[in-house]
Parts: sequence; structure tokens; C-alpha cells
Amino acid sequence: MRTLTASGFLLSLVLAVSVLRVDAAPTQAATFDSCSNIESAAPPVPSVSARRDILYSQDFSNADPITGLPPGWSVGPNASVPYFDTFRSTEVYGNELPALGVELPLAPLNYRVGGPHITVPDLADTLTLEFTLRLEMADAPFYVQFVPLTPGGAWLGHEKTLLELGGETMDGMRTYRVSFQPWQEAGPGRIWIVFGLSYKKALREGRFWVDDLVLSSGRSANSLEFYVTPQSAAVGTSIDLHVSSQTQDVTCTVFRERAEAELWVDPFVLTECREQDIPPESWKNGCAWPVSGSIETTGWPSGVYTVRLDNGDTTDFTQVFLHDDGSTAPPEWDEPVLILPLFTSMAYNDWGGRSFYSSATTPEVCFDRPVRHPGSDFFDTIVYLVRWLERTGQPYRVATDLELHEGAACLRDARLWIIPGHSEYWTRAMRRETEAFIARGGSVLVLGGNVLWWQSRIARADDPVEPGQVDRLVCYKYMADLDPYQEIDPSLVTTHWDEPPLNESATQLFGLSWRTGGMVNWGTASNCPCEYDWHDGHGGYTVLHPEHWIFDGTGLSAGAQLGQRPAIVGYEVDGVPHSWVLDLPVPTEGADVPPGTILLGHASAWNQYHPDNHGDAFMAIRETPEGGVVFHAGTTWWCWGLADDDAVQQVTWNLIHRERRAASLTGGTSYLSVEPNPSRGSVDLLWHGVSDAPDRVELYSVDGRRLNALSLEPTGEGAKTRWDFRDADGSDVPPGVYFARTSRGAVGFVRLK
Repeated sequence: MRTLTASGFLLSLVLAVSVLRVDAAPTQAATFDSCSNIESAAPPVPSVSARRDILYSQDFSNADPITGLPPGWSVGPNASVPYFDTFRSTEVYGNELPALGVELPLAPLNYRVGGPHITVPDLADTLTLEFTLRLEMADAPFYVQFVPLTPGGAWLGHEKTLLELGGETMDGMRTYRVSFQPWQEAGPGRIWIVFGLSYKKALREGRFWVDDLVLSSGRSANSLEFYVTPQSAAVGTSIDLHVSSQTQDVTCTVFRERAEAELWVDPFVLTECREQDIPPESWKNGCAWPVSGSIETTGWPSGVYTVRLDNGDTTDFTQVFLHDDGSTAPPEWDEPVLILPLFTSMAYNDWGGRSFYSSATTPEVCFDRPVRHPGSDFFDTIVYLVRWLERTGQPYRVATDLELHEGAACLRDARLWIIPGHSEYWTRAMRRETEAFIARGGSVLVLGGNVLWWQSRIARADDPVEPGQVDRLVCYKYMADLDPYQEIDPSLVTTHWDEPPLNESATQLFGLSWRTGGMVNWGTASNCPCEYDWHDGHGGYTVLHPEHWIFDGTGLSAGAQLGQRPAIVGYEVDGVPHSWVLDLPVPTEGADVPPGTILLGHASAWNQYHPDNHGDAFMAIRETPEGGVVFHAGTTWWCWGLADDDAVQQVTWNLIHRERRAASLTGGTSYLSVEPNPSRGSVDLLWHGVSDAPDRVELYSVDGRRLNALSLEPTGEGAKTRWDFRDADGSDVPPGVYFARTSRGAVGFVRLK
């Protein structure tokens, strides 16, 4: 086995696109869009005119000398600040004509270079976009997107991504061809194509060049697509490859995702491939393509694996997730199991024409189809967690929410779960398994946002209520009144968790919910420049309770910013109803959060549910009576900070190694704790740390009234006292949330009835 360098396949994975040879003319199926890439330092001028009708072409030879843009092109939003500088590149990379170049500080998002509105005879026909691109962005997301429009220019649905690049510095221009269907319904219209930072956060300064753009009717040639079954499985399972290729021989290679992509299975050839039909309603019925070959995983470790196929013209890839098969010892207490959000990826995958987010919505989507952008979810955020764990030598194992739904032993035997990224869709079984795990003393670290938002169901092919051709993920969402379980079992209705008939907010389990959170650094949520934009200082958490043990070793003080430079706060963030007491946020009495929940970080957000669109993002933590910890990062982009932010890495390490940290406390580590929390009787107020122990502690209600002040008595390990829930006059205080406060900070706790 060998490790690939950053100039090899690893970058192809990070880009999450398909790569073609320079002499190839790739094709994509007629009912979806994908992307392909020809790599060349001096690419040829596109020759699509010989094969298809050209709808629009632009070689950028007629760019305005002042703006650097051709007629009909625009840069950025209507903003008063100069986010972009455009230029006609003097570096032509072998082309006869100059390219459009853009230099930009990648601080705001939703700033882009957009073409004109291009007239299309029939939006339901397949189109092919071809262009050359050079990108110089070391670590910034880059997108090519399109918007379908009516003949009059009104938007039809949301923007769609044609090409997603995870960040790279290219040596020269590369040619990309993308075949796609703009709209499901036939009829004339327009499309708008944009390059740059559309609706995604990017932070580094960079440059890109675009040249030789051609939009033509019809599809390209030499397609390759595939899917695997199962995508998530136990070690030792045979993984079947279902391939559609216009060439018979296809080469398969497998890589293991580590600090770098590591070659795991040497290339081997599948010899019986052919182009497959796309059946009707494949988004819910699957493709039913035959098995072209299999991969045996006996003896492999639990982890994330990337399967790459190459038919000589086109390459494509997807991920496989392997969990323990029960033959290994249970994980150690500080060996987390990563629960990756496979269901949410299913929900967003609109291969075949529909998803839970397509304009023509569907309540059912399936696994058995290719992924529109393979690896985009993994490489957008979760890859930074995997790379950090590998770099630090931290043992870990992998599962997905499918194993959580099924109550797999690989999760039940663990003591620490990590739920990273965007885990939006949860079945009732997933939630009940998580509740039981926490009740057994397990710890859960939610390193994501918009978590536990929609209840969903898994409907098997032989489901008596919802039979189908394959297993499906079901979520009626805004059509919940049509859900058959409204009459059969209302507890299984697929709607928001915090709405009737469920009424089980995510705050009850994790302390936070998207309902009062919202969006940060995401252009479609607010006008641009965005109200809560990195350019204006957003993207990090303001530190609260710096004395808390999760901040040990960070050097952060109250009011400091955590993770602002890598913008860990975004794009979807979770919050909780709260009030401010002594300059600290406290969950309100009706917030329905678990007792002992402490809010450790805060950021403002844009919220669609609040009358003035104001929301709040929080980090939340609680220590359970059973000895576990439940931490919610409150943001989908937490893992971005694991790339190179020391403080975010330290906080994450502290959370994983909580028991080791507690066992190695020294006099230099000091903090206040309350035990038991919650309590029906008295509570012990404990100061941990000898050198700087305060001499008293004050007790406050959530409305800021000081109730009592008690002396702290020195002990061999710090200081302590006991409060019997009486105020200074000797009267009992009612059940509720209270604060113990010293000169070093405050700790919230709960008195029960």
C-alpha cells in the first residue's frame, strides 16, 4: 500500500468532481446534472459545435477594459464595498485569447461572477456546459451553479450546483464539461450561470480564471456513473458495484480516508460493464442496475473508504462506511464512534430528478442510485474531523445513522459518540437509541448544526403501509397532513420534531434547536452583504464561562472569540430560548432543556421564524447524573476549525478526553462545580483548585436577584460549601434554575420539585 501525495488522487477527492482525460468527451445521463474535469496545462478550444447546437459561447475577448467583464456579465451583488477586482488575464495558458480573471478577498459569500440570462428552447432538455478554469484558492470552497428562470426572468426553485471544488491551487487551466437538465417541466425559459462563492462560505484570498465557455444542447459522450450496495455495512461485508458505463472495461481502485488518502486496494478491472437505463421515478424506486463487480472487506478496519472507477475517459467515486462486525473489543472510553449523517445525504441527493428539496418534491427517496455530488458532504466538513483524528493518533471508529436506527452493537458497546456535520433527518428509533445511550452513562458530542430537525422513517420494500421496490427514507415535511401515519400512529408522523403531533424539540435531548438558531454566513438567508457575515466579524463564538473545563489549555478569556478565523459558526446554527442574567445567557424556564444545561458560547444569527429575523447560536453542554457529557456545538461547520485552529482543536480534545482530563487535574486547573445537578435537596458548591480559591460564592435567580451569599471553606483540593435552597431570610426558594457565582464565573444548576 502507498500514500498518495496532495497532487494525486487526494485532490480529486477534495474537489468532489469527476476527472476526464484531455481527449475525452464525457456524457451524463439526461435526467440529472453531474460534473467532469479534463486536466491539461494547455487545453484545446472546445469543439462542441461539431456535435451540438450552441446556445451561448464566450471567449472573453470582448471584455470591457474598465470592468474586465464581457457584455451581460456581472460581478458580485449590489454592494457598496469593492469585494471583487476583475481583470483580463495576461496569462493565457496556451489559449489564443485572454481569460476572465477575478481577484477577490473571500470574506463575504454569495459573491460571484455571473453570466447573462441565456435563453433555452426547452428547460426539460439536457444541456452541456463546457468551460476552462484555473483556481488558486488553497482552502476555500468554489462553486459553479445555475438558476432556472422563466422566459421573463423569474426564478424557478433554488440554485443548483453543477461543480463543487473544495479548494486547490491549479498549475494551469482545466476543462470541465457538465451535462444537466435545468428543469423537470418542458417549456422555454432561461438559465443563469454563476462562478465563485455562491451561497457558501470562503475565507482565504484567492484568484480564479474562466475561459472558453460554451453552453450547448444535448448530452456529451462517454459517461460513467455507479452506486454501491450497501453504502454502510459491517466489516467483512461484500460491497456490490452497480455501474453504468459506455465502455465495457472499468478500473476500480479503493482508498482509505486518513490524514491523506491512502491506497487500500490496487486497481482491478470490471470487464462486463455497459450503459444502463434510468428507470422512471428512480429517486424512490432505485435504479436496479445489475452488479458489475464486488469488493471484499474482510479484515478491514472500521473507517471511511473511497471507491474510484475509471473507464478510460471518465472517473467517478463515492464513499463506503464500514463499522465493526462484533469481532473486535468494544471501544475504549476515549475512543469515539463517529455517526455520519447518511440519511441527510439521501434527503439532499436529487439524482434521478427529485429529492426532499427539489422543486417537484417527493416524500420518498432511496439509497440505490448514484449520488449527484459524491463525497460533497464528507469533504465539505467531516473530512477535517477524520484528518485531525488521524494526525493526532486518536483511535476512532465509524458508523452512520443507519446503524443508529437499527440499534447496532457497534454503537451500543461504545461510551462516546460523535455526530458531526449536518445530521438533520432522524427516525424515532435513532432518537430513542440516543436517549437510552445517554441514560446508560454514554457521552454524545454533536459537532454539527441543524440537528434532529425532521422526523423521518425508513420504509422497507415489504413495508405493509408504504410498500415499495426498495428501502426508502420517508419524510412528508410540509405535506405532513398527507402522511398516512396521521391516522395509524401520530408519533411516527414525519414533520418537525418540535411541532404537533410530535412535540419533542431537539432541545429536550441536546439543549439546542434550529428553531431559535438560524443561519450565519449563508447568502440565501439574508440580503448581501449578509447581516451575519464573516466580513463583519461573525463566524466565531463569543466565549462564556471561560473557567469551564472544556476551555482548559485554550488561553481564552470571557468575551474572546472561538473559531472566528475559520468561521466555525455557520451555515446552519442551533439555539435555545434564553434570557440574559449577569451578562450570561440562561435557558428560559419554558425552553424545555435538560437540567444542568450550560451555554458556553454565543453568536448572532439570521432566523426565519423570529419576527425581526434575529436568532442566536449557542454551544451547550451538560454533565448527566449517569456520568456522561452531552455537548452540542450548535453549528454545521465546527469541524472546519479542526484543520488549523488551535483553540477549536483543544476544546474538541478536552471533550473526547474528559475522563483523562478529570483524572489529571492539578492545582493549576480551577473551576466551580455544583453537585448534584439537578437536585431535590441541598447542593454542594465545590471549588476545584487550591492556589486561587475564592472565599465566598453568591447565589442568584435567573432574573438576576441575589438570593444568598455563602462562605467557602478551604479543603485539601480547593474549597466547598453547601446550599440548602434557602435565601438570606431563610425562606425556601421555588423549583427552577439558579446560578452559583464567584469572581471567576458562574455555574447554572436546577432545583427540582
